[in-house]
Amino acid sequence: MTTAPAPGERPGSAVVVGAGMAGLLAARTLADHVAEVVVVERDELAPGSRPRRGVPQGRHAHLLLGRGREVIEGLLPGFTGEVVRRGGVLADVPGDGRILLGGGLLLRYRSGFDVVFASRPLLEQVVRERVGSWPGVRLQDRTDAVGLVASAGRVTGLRTRRREDGHEEVLAADLVVNAAGRSPSAVGWLADLGYPVPRQESVGIDLTYVTRTYRRRPADLDGGSFLLVSPEPPDLRGATVLVREGGLWIVALTGLLGERPPEDADGFRRFAESLPVRDLADLLDGAEPVGEPSLAHFSGSTRRRFEELRDVPEGYLVCGDAISSFNPVYGQGMTVAAEESLLLGRELERGLPGLPRRFYRAAAKVVDVPWTMAVTSDLRHPGVRGRRGVGTRVLNAYVVRLVRGARHDRVLADAFVRTNNLVASPLSLLRPSVASRVVLAGLPRRPGRWRSRR
Repeated sequence: MTTAPAPGERPGSAVVVGAGMAGLLAARTLADHVAEVVVVERDELAPGSRPRRGVPQGRHAHLLLGRGREVIEGLLPGFTGEVVRRGGVLADVPGDGRILLGGGLLLRYRSGFDVVFASRPLLEQVVRERVGSWPGVRLQDRTDAVGLVASAGRVTGLRTRRREDGHEEVLAADLVVNAAGRSPSAVGWLADLGYPVPRQESVGIDLTYVTRTYRRRPADLDGGSFLLVSPEPPDLRGATVLVREGGLWIVALTGLLGERPPEDADGFRRFAESLPVRDLADLLDGAEPVGEPSLAHFSGSTRRRFEELRDVPEGYLVCGDAISSFNPVYGQGMTVAAEESLLLGRELERGLPGLPRRFYRAAAKVVDVPWTMAVTSDLRHPGVRGRRGVGTRVLNAYVVRLVRGARHDRVLADAFVRTNNLVASPLSLLRPSVASRVVLAGLPRRPGRWRSRR
């Protein structure tokens, strides 16, 4: 694969394993630093936007957080407009929808802060088409990544096998990036080369969710674009309702700690009626379903501490879900992958020697924020399996009070929205202008059964 560069060309080559969002964005960044990037994907990358086997979440609800949209737009100018042109929806948060947190509605106002609602296949299609046409990038689908090739403590390529005929070849590379999600290859390949594997942290939530799609009617949710219902302990049931392309709603019912939403239409409706708001039950009343329901299970959030490894091979690193995999309800995965692609570019500017260790140390800081936010929220539920320190309990108590205040205080609501979209650091929630309002936030009220209003 590697050839001598012509005068003025960027030298070197890279191989990326996985053509999901993390792999595609990594490839886009790599194209600024090396002459040739090959993205190896086991699935067929057929034209159009449709779910594929390698993206098990592809049939379920997706949104691209504000920070993720900013990063991808910077890497691929015009990305947002293209998604919207193909039917995606740009929505103001929280102005265009309803967010139920802590037993009450987050204050609804026009923040000027937009997120993208679209199916995962559409988001991936737009990114794939743009990255696949980028100079120096080649997508190679229907190809299995078999293992690494290494010599003298350095990875020098990737062994591959074509699915159509079993032909094997080695793709020589100066850098191999594993973006194959939660595949065991991320750590298995390290072990195969005799290197230690990273320590893993887990927070078990035993999440089950069932997703159904419905035709959208103008009066649904009073014309809004989304509804988010977060379970407040001791409740274990929640819901996510997002507008998506094609004039559709994608509706996901969620259950923690073994609570399983039904897949049949009647049971789905009864589950929706059990939520503390009537909005979803009203939406489902007479709604026309499209297609069959999809069931998914997520055992828990995991984080691999690659930054702790003292001995790692040169020429190989992992990114995306292989480093950290979050509760999908929070929608953080694509944004973290986008942030890691920026980080990869910054570290590549410093050169290839020592890249893996530098990348892992910097990536740990990127992951710290969404990881802390996600697991701290999940650990509010007593049955969730994970380590609870004093800091976790204090932070949860503070956020609970902040959320209560955010029902009527725009400053608190705005701080919460910006933090959860990964635009602002959680430390911003401790600024005096915010903390003073948290202290004055009202005492907790017993959540009742009510219908939310604008």
